[in-house]
Amino acid sequence: MDKKKLERINELSRISRRRALTETEAAEQRELRAEYIREFRARMAGILDNSVILYPDGTREYVRDRKKMKKTDKLNLTPDMPLSVVTRGVGETEALGRRLSELLLEDNSLPRYVALYGGLGAGKTSFVRGFVSGLSTARVKSPTFVLVHEYPASPAPVYHFDMYRIEGEDDLYSVGYYDYLSKDGFILVEWSERVPWALPDRRIEVIIENKDIASPDSRQIKMRLICEDRHENTRT
Repeated sequence: MDKKKLERINELSRISRRRALTETEAAEQRELRAEYIREFRARMAGILDNSVILYPDGTREYVRDRKKMKKTDKLNLTPDMPLSVVTRGVGETEALGRRLSELLLEDNSLPRYVALYGGLGAGKTSFVRGFVSGLSTARVKSPTFVLVHEYPASPAPVYHFDMYRIEGEDDLYSVGYYDYLSKDGFILVEWSERVPWALPDRRIEVIIENKDIASPDSRQIKMRLICEDRHENTRT
């Protein structure tokens, strides 16, 4: 859905909070939301059996009993259209991580660097566990006390970093972080917010949050493709 239509959804939502929508406006709102959900289902089909669609205006819709994704279907990830999904439980968070690894296998044009954001217990390692399961049978461990774990995988190994204890460039150089950027592999970095200067220009950002106090197991997960031009260290 293009930006103008998304802005119109938000505008109609703001209007509805001030006054009742006219019949024409209400019909337009229904049509735009229907178009939004069609695009969402086409892009996200098969990721989760039970999920929540978040409209741009904040409205939620629970989706159940969806068809499994066919091998011919593709999940698109572009700079202008980030994905926003609510998972309910560790299993669904892992399923989303696995689907991302499948997408990177399908589309060689996407960067193999995944920067994860989120507080303690957000589910970053669960997402990584699902991602690795799409490429390997290796058991994923939380790398909190070991800066990087390497998992043998096909078609390339997975390098799993945790930047929680990183205090500066010296720590990154000591573990050979920048050498990993030139290796043929998938790089997943937890606590990316602690090393913004060290992230490559082309990357996939995954932001995991839990803002719903009434549902402690649910997570809002946003994924977006970042294409910047500010570092020399770039991974394609």
